Amino acid sequence: MSHAEYPFQPVPFTQVKVQDDFWLPRIETNRRVTIPYDFQKCEETGRIDNFVKAAGKLPGPH
Repeated sequence: MSHAEYPFQPVPFTQVKVQDDFWLPRIETNRRVTIPYDFQKCEETGRIDNFVKAAGKLPGPH
């Protein structure tokens, strides 16, 4: 099937806007609460430092 025959075309993610009552609250919760919390826990437990060590920017095993 050629690209011209396919009924769907890709859209850049920057042009996608989610505004429905189901997904929007969940996306906002992830953006405001879940992702910052997870990142904080990754910092507290040393997971972020492991990436820095793996990149050779910090000494020690990763």
